Amino acid sequence: MEEIALLNIGSRPARRTGVRTLADLRAIPWVFAWTQNRHFIPGWFGVGTGVGTFLEVRGARGEALLKRMFSDFRLFRLIIDEAEKTLAYVDLELARQYADLVADPWVRQEIFTLVTDEYHRTADVVRRLTGCTGLAERFPQFRQRLASRLPTLNQVNRQQIELLRRYRAAPPERAQDDLAALLLSINCIAAGFGTTG
Repeated sequence: MEEIALLNIGSRPARRTGVRTLADLRAIPWVFAWTQNRHFIPGWFGVGTGVGTFLEVRGARGEALLKRMFSDFRLFRLIIDEAEKTLAYVDLELARQYADLVADPWVRQEIFTLVTDEYHRTADVVRRLTGCTGLAERFPQFRQRLASRLPTLNQVNRQQIELLRRYRAAPPERAQDDLAALLLSINCIAAGFGTTG
């Protein structure tokens, strides 16, 4: 989300050399953008494939080992806990609406399919290891705080999607009309989730 670079936050520019490539993007705006668009990819992507592959190769003995690690090893449990909480932030319906802003339909569908497949794989693996049927069941205070914020955050996300659509479609002389509201929506979502990346 290029618009994040327009915010006056952080001590460094969003890109290392100013070249508009993915390779030139710094890590913090990369993570920040994924939190804004409700994908939260850096917090969980790959966990499902990694753990799932281990379980496929190692079978029942591997699952017993991972469950014991989840029970007895704090670091492994922390990794699963944090991935699980991050998955609770994801809203695939809103994420799809952000993905719809991508102009190329093939790229949009290809990447979003990869994301949704990995989301479901990761959620399944987390539930399998924790023994819970729902995400973040083990964290009632976290769920309560999140539930109280989600209606407002979801509304701001929907407004932000429309603001992004208008801002990107506007001619340069009119784009500034929506910029203040767009930047405010970015700040609002960051405050609501308590993270800027």
